[in-house]
Amino acid sequence: MATINTTVLHDGPRNAIIKLDAFLDSGDAETDALKVDVSALAPDVNGAAPTNVSVLQIMFSTQNVEVDLQWEGDGNPTFYPMPSNFAEDVDFMRFGGVRNDTNGRTGNILLTTKTRTIPSLDANYSITLWLKKRYN
Repeated sequence: MATINTTVLHDGPRNAIIKLDAFLDSGDAETDALKVDVSALAPDVNGAAPTNVSVLQIMFSTQNVEVDLQWEGDGNPTFYPMPSNFAEDVDFMRFGGVRNDTNGRTGNILLTTKTRTIPSLDANYSITLWLKKRYN
């Protein structure tokens, strides 16, 4: 049985930090799973709700599973693929973060697990997202 968690570590008026963890049994998979619901994030100091986010930083590790982060919108395009059995800390802050310019965008972030290195083994991932909220 899978154990899948989404934890909000920080949710301020400008930024949010979200941690995603999963321990997947050999048959478990996630497809277009909602991981960041922009409408559930805290408003700005004037009470305006965020409509989108930019990803400022991603820190992740994967074991026995490939993971795709996707923008929710037309076709749910992948904006950051993560290979199996890999760990990395990627900083996009120098250029303002990865923006969601997808047609039909909702501002939400989805996740899909993909090919397993060894299909019969359990898999896991741990991902931390640093997000900048957008209010347009």
